[in-house]
Amino acid sequence: MDTDYGIDLLMLTYNERGEVENGHVLFQVKATDSLQVLRDGGSIAFRVEVADLKLWQEEWMPVILVVYDGQKDRAYWLYVQEYLEERNVSGEDLLADQDRVTVRIPLKNRLDRRAVERFRQFRDRHVDLMKGGRRHGH
Repeated sequence: MDTDYGIDLLMLTYNERGEVENGHVLFQVKATDSLQVLRDGGSIAFRVEVADLKLWQEEWMPVILVVYDGQKDRAYWLYVQEYLEERNVSGEDLLADQDRVTVRIPLKNRLDRRAVERFRQFRDRHVDLMKGGRRHGH
């Protein structure tokens, strides 16, 4: 039985004293040998299970979808909660009555050292929201 629970990795970070910082970042990693670059030339299209998106949307910590391009040995990322929040504001219901949807991942979102620092910032925002007694996106 091939079961995928929707989260592959969990990232912890450490402060300058080597102490674990509050919170974490969750990752779902997908690989492909046929990356679909959209006509706009600035993003890729990737199909995702709606059930996974719903699960990730409710996570307390940031969820990053990583798509690895096996042909070019590059990876791109999408901050799932922010992506869904932006679509809700624009009235686009990605989680409507369908099993899978296509998300757009900007090609500028290359997985590199700078991206990891951004993930830490996303995590810090989630931790701040939790300390304030509110969940992200609510």
